[in-house]
Amino acid sequence: MSEFGVEAFGLTTSVGLDARTTAASIRSGIARRSPITHIEAASLDSTAGTSPSGSAIAGLTDGYAGYARWGKMLRLAVADMKRAYASLQAQADGFWEQCAVLFVLPEDDSSRFVSEPAGDTDMVMQRLVTPLLRLFSPAVTLDQVHIVRGGHSGFALALHQAAALAANAGCNQILLLAVDAYLDLPSLAWLIGDDRLKTDEQQHGLVPGEAAAVMLLDPTGGSAESVARIAGVAVEQASVDDIQAEHEHGRVIARCVQQSVGDGSPLRCDVYSDLNGEYWRAYEYGAAKVNMPAGLLDQTAEWYPASSVGDTGAVSAALATILAQRAFARKYAIGDRALVISQSDSGRASSFFVFPGERHG
Repeated sequence: MSEFGVEAFGLTTSVGLDARTTAASIRSGIARRSPITHIEAASLDSTAGTSPSGSAIAGLTDGYAGYARWGKMLRLAVADMKRAYASLQAQADGFWEQCAVLFVLPEDDSSRFVSEPAGDTDMVMQRLVTPLLRLFSPAVTLDQVHIVRGGHSGFALALHQAAALAANAGCNQILLLAVDAYLDLPSLAWLIGDDRLKTDEQQHGLVPGEAAAVMLLDPTGGSAESVARIAGVAVEQASVDDIQAEHEHGRVIARCVQQSVGDGSPLRCDVYSDLNGEYWRAYEYGAAKVNMPAGLLDQTAEWYPASSVGDTGAVSAALATILAQRAFARKYAIGDRALVISQSDSGRASSFFVFPGERHG
């Protein structure tokens, strides 16, 4: 399996406009939720009187929707990365010319993306990608850009694609930009239409969140400048049997974790999962544990970032990676690695390990 060095990162969430503030807030159990006051505009009568709330980035995304909302968050995440890693400012155009750029976006669901289809690559390039590339260098072109629509497992899927690009196209740096938001009206209508939104009457739903993460990776496995390493990336799409057969629940997650772990020895580490309050996701995760080798996760500490920032969709695994790095840097991590587990709405599962780097960052 391929290994990556994490050279730099940036993040923005509802509990912090930068990576360090976000990590400290989540570590402290801070959550920032507020009533979704604009939900009535979507004519969602079924939510009347149920007081749904969300984890919006207050003051940043208010009044924005679609690609404009995504762009606002990504710009702030890029600024955080450049501010925290000043050496990036001095990189010559040649550095960026050899950099593959991967945008990690939600899965393409026509019932969610009505006015701005996520599957319309031309629209994504025009409204989201092109303006953001100007933040790096005129040398970065659209030919270097790849779109990964993988939802919760999109980050790991992008890592697989990045490994292939490094091997076949000679890219010496990989820039990943992940973004998602469940708080625009079409997304809220989609969540409520599928009975997925947490309300006073429905406690087993999700709290919609939004976030953006940016990460610069070294596909050769890392160097003395790496602040973290990623290894053991496993991705697997659930089959029809995995989804429909009762006895198959959780097996796709279990297979991914076992691929990442290798020998099946019990782990002593932090585990970051994308549990978000939805019954089906908790059921799959619980069933996965039953299908793992006995005692594999018995000595682990589990983290659920969605309890602080809501469901951040395609950003959740990148967020977990950054949280793991900060835990190593601040020395409150358990063990010498962290395990990240995700599953997209379509059933695709993923897992990988995060290790401390040569420097704290």
